[in-house]
Amino acid sequence: MPFRQLLWIGLALAAATLACNLGSPAPTDTPLPPTATHTPPPPATDTPLPPTATPEPSPTDVPPTPEPTVTPGPGGPEGYVDNRSGPLELMQSYINAINRHEYARAYGYWDEGSAVGAFEDFEAGFADTQAVTLTTGTIMGEGAAGSLFYVVPVTLHALTSGGEQVFAGCYTLHLSQPGVQAEPPFRPMAIRFADVDEVPAGTDPGPIMAAACPPSAEVVTPQAPPENDISADYYIDDRSSAAAVLRSFLNAVNRREYARAYGYYEEGAEVIAFEDFEADAADVAALSDYRHGGALTDAGAGQLYFSLPAAFTTEESDGEMTTSVGCFLFHLSQPAIQGVPFQPLGLRESQGSEAEPGADVEAMLAEACATP
Repeated sequence: MPFRQLLWIGLALAAATLACNLGSPAPTDTPLPPTATHTPPPPATDTPLPPTATPEPSPTDVPPTPEPTVTPGPGGPEGYVDNRSGPLELMQSYINAINRHEYARAYGYWDEGSAVGAFEDFEAGFADTQAVTLTTGTIMGEGAAGSLFYVVPVTLHALTSGGEQVFAGCYTLHLSQPGVQAEPPFRPMAIRFADVDEVPAGTDPGPIMAAACPPSAEVVTPQAPPENDISADYYIDDRSSAAAVLRSFLNAVNRREYARAYGYYEEGAEVIAFEDFEADAADVAALSDYRHGGALTDAGAGQLYFSLPAAFTTEESDGEMTTSVGCFLFHLSQPAIQGVPFQPLGLRESQGSEAEPGADVEAMLAEACATP
């Protein structure tokens, strides 16, 4: 079956019942991420590193995120960052979750093989921290036996109920090569280890941060894809908004990372079996010309829904070119009230059609989500 048809039938088109409860528990005071014994990554091999998706200045400061809000922004909660496209993006997302008091999401950035401990202890450890600011040093990475490891030197300025504390150290991140993860569930980039200590008052944390991580094979070079680029040249794994999720989905198909693409469907969505999805997606030579309109938002009973009008062009392996236009529905349970495991923003439903040759795609986009 052509991929353009697969996309429309792959999701159950069930009607969502929306209530009016936008309630979210009041934020509580919050610590720094728990630390674990640092273990160096395995020896380097010539496994290539995936390109990162956004610029990675070094060092860089990430100001504390404002308090949580239940008012959704264009395609995602306002100020919400959930991006694992590269090591810097992952660390920024982790601090963003802490500052927004979304502890289940923060906990979800830790690898299953880490020594992070029980969620209850992790959450309780943030009782006194009000905000955290992140500074990173030079990020490096290397590959080993089908896995990718990154080391991120950090300085963390924590505003607590007792005043300011400064910590410096090293985070080690891990990603199994996306192209060799053959079956769901896909395991995204995650934190494997942390070795972070408090810096004595009056001490410059810069030299401590600079020496915190062991040397690795190569410096990670940032690469910023152009807006809406979904080509295989970049690795894009971003769930910060509806448009970002769909972009990541199309990018995964272009990179033939089918388990990752399948993972952007919401857990529990009535999609076709992965084997059928993979077989049909494998017939795609390339996806291009991704564009989208503004997301429509709705919310109720602790749930957020985003309807995104979007279009893209499919080139099948036989050379046939078609443009698909449709409406994509995304769902996210309010992050601040979720437990573990955290369920990220995911694709729930879609409906659409092919554009006839010469059709006004922009006009079709304007009407794609007009009907509830």
